[in-house]
Amino acid sequence: MKLIPLSGNEAYAINQTNLVVGSSLIYDEHFSAAFHLNPFDPTTEYLSEEVAKRISRVPERSAADFEFNFTTQPNSTLQISGTSVPFNLIHPYNYFHFLIEALPSLLALIRAQFIAPDHIIISGILHANMLHAFKIATDNRFQLAELNLLTAVKSSKTIVAKDSFVGNEPISGKMLENFHYNDANLLALRELFEQRIPMRAPAQLKVFIVRRSGQRNILNNDALIAAAQGQGFIVIEPEKLTFAQQVDLFRSASIIVGPTGAWLANLLFVRAGVKVKVLYPHTCKASVSFWWKLGSIFDVAVTEHYFEALKVNPYQPIHSDFTVDLPTFTRLLNE
Repeated sequence: MKLIPLSGNEAYAINQTNLVVGSSLIYDEHFSAAFHLNPFDPTTEYLSEEVAKRISRVPERSAADFEFNFTTQPNSTLQISGTSVPFNLIHPYNYFHFLIEALPSLLALIRAQFIAPDHIIISGILHANMLHAFKIATDNRFQLAELNLLTAVKSSKTIVAKDSFVGNEPISGKMLENFHYNDANLLALRELFEQRIPMRAPAQLKVFIVRRSGQRNILNNDALIAAAQGQGFIVIEPEKLTFAQQVDLFRSASIIVGPTGAWLANLLFVRAGVKVKVLYPHTCKASVSFWWKLGSIFDVAVTEHYFEALKVNPYQPIHSDFTVDLPTFTRLLNE
C-alpha cells in the first residue's frame, strides 16, 4: 500500500474508504492506498502503526517512497452505507491517545458541525473511563460503534480530523522532539470539562504516581513509595480510579511526582501553576520535553528529571527500565 499524505487542512471528507481498528490511516476501498493527515517524515520517524507492529515497510522501497503491508490482515466485518468518523483507532486502550490526541479533535468536528446525528463514530473497545468522558464531551448525541482490534469497516464516506497533539517516534530510538499540536482544540476540551464536571475546592494534595507497565519501569518503586509516604504524599495508581475520580484528584493536587506515562494526559485537569515533576530514564533525554510542551499549553509547571537506565531496551532505548536515586527523589518531593 502507498501512503498518501494529506496535511493542508485540519479535516477531510474522503469517499469510499476502509477503516481499521488498530490503525489511524484511512484506506481506500481496495486497500491499495492509505491517507495520512498527521505530519510524518518517513526518513526519520516511525508511523504509530509500525511501532505497534501492525504494519511493516516494503523493504525494497526507500524510506521517502513509503509503502507498507499489514503484518496481520484485517477482518472486514462491517459495511456502512453512510458516513463514518474514525475515533482513537490506533491505540483504543491508551488514555493519552484518547484524551489528548483524539477527543479534542472530535469535539472540534462536532462544534464545526461536520458530524451529523446519522454519522457513525468508529472506535475500538473503550475502557469505561473513556466511554464516560466520551459521553460527556459529545452530550451522548452520536452513534458509536465499538469494534475489536483489526476489524475493518467499509463506508461510502469518512470524515477525519488531524490529531490535536502529535509526536512521532524517531527511527533513531531517541526521544521525540518534533511536536505538532492544536492548542485551541486542547483548551476547548479543558474548558468543556470545567463546565460539565463540577469543580470542588482544591484540597492541596501531594501526589506520587505509581505506574506499572511492561516498559519504562522504575526498578526501586517500593523505596520511592515509602519515601513519598514519609513526606505526606498520597500514592496513586490512576488506572485504578474512575474518570471522575481522576478529574477530582488532579484538580486537587498542588504537587505531582511520577514517571513518564499516559497518566500525564491528566495535565488537562491540573490547575495552572501546579508543579508536576516527571521521572525518566536518561535514554529519554531531549532538548524539548513532550510533557513540558503539553503542560505549557495548560500553564502547568512541568519539569523533567533523568535517572540511570539499568535495563536498556535495545530496539527502543526510550522505553528502558531505570532506577531513581533516592536522595535526589527525596529532594524533589520537598522542592
